Amino acid sequence: MRILILLLFITLSALSAQGQTIVKSFEAAEQQSIDILEIEEGYGDALNSNPEYCVFEGRQTDFIDSYRKLISDISSHLVSNGFLFDGDTRMFTRIYFDTDGFIEHYYYSSKQAGFSLEQEEQFNSLLEPFLSSYKFNQKADKPYAQCSPVVFAAPTGK
Repeated sequence: MRILILLLFITLSALSAQGQTIVKSFEAAEQQSIDILEIEEGYGDALNSNPEYCVFEGRQTDFIDSYRKLISDISSHLVSNGFLFDGDTRMFTRIYFDTDGFIEHYYYSSKQAGFSLEQEEQFNSLLEPFLSSYKFNQKADKPYAQCSPVVFAAPTGK
């Protein structure tokens, strides 16, 4: 019986450990003394001009296509759940993935996006459950990260 309970505990712990994506603005991370550079140490560069540091060397096109789909899926999710961008919204993002393509961290520049505190809270609350269950279709031998400027387009007709 104890072995069964132990196995159940281990299984549930593994599932919950993979579960929740951290979604946070760079500004909030700084206020909370979260060291992005320290997080960075555990991840390779998904794309890098130096092949030695590029996790997806030889697969860059596939990665870029998948990344574009991810950003499009994020935008669609936000808009379909009532998040209103004030026109086309540009922001810098840094996304951290585990080896299986699950998103562990999603950081963005709230200041660059021009978000109010309420918009930032809504953005986070909509993205956390979505990204926690999102499966990026690129796997790697080690965890990886990708940064980029992103433009979320305002819905047409707005």
